[in-house]
Amino acid sequence: MGWLSRLFGGNKEQKPVEVEPEEYKGYLIYAEPIAENGQYRIAGRITLGEGEEMKLTALFVPIF
Repeated sequence: MGWLSRLFGGNKEQKPVEVEPEEYKGYLIYAEPIAENGQYRIAGRITLGEGEEMKLTALFVPIF
């Protein structure tokens, strides 16, 4: 049964995905959805410029 798991997504290791930020008025906005029970929770990170002097992590309640 192991080969079926590998064939149909049985590999539970998830590699971190490098996302490209969207820039808005000097802020960098990163979309970082969180996987939960086969669904995704909307989340993201907002930083001020490249140096990350200010950082905000946002988590929204809806699950898709």
